[in-house]
Amino acid sequence: MKWRKEVEDVLDDPPTNLRFGFEMIARKLEALSPTKQPLESNLLDGKWELIYTTSQSILQTKRPKFLRSRKNYQGINVDTLRAQNMESFPFFNQVTIPLYFSEGNLFVLKMVDPNYRVPTKE
Repeated sequence: MKWRKEVEDVLDDPPTNLRFGFEMIARKLEALSPTKQPLESNLLDGKWELIYTTSQSILQTKRPKFLRSRKNYQGINVDTLRAQNMESFPFFNQVTIPLYFSEGNLFVLKMVDPNYRVPTKE
């Protein structure tokens, strides 16, 4: 539970330190990972709950607070290079997009369904 304590410590800091704190934890975890190419691993496949992000579009900062999604999820299929972003209440919007990895935004995710598959195009 060492990592849980580190995450809790980061969350106790003022918001300006969140990104730096999570980046430090992410680097430590990546260094311990036995998976050398994690972004190409099928371990990413499934449905994930978004815990934290720096992505302004996902945070919906241009919407009034009462119109922002309460929870966000992302389905990932590495083998088909597809991702599905899903909002919860109040709109339940979703979009399926090509999966690509880029630097810039930080995401902290929690696996909620490892068997979930992004629907294929019809």
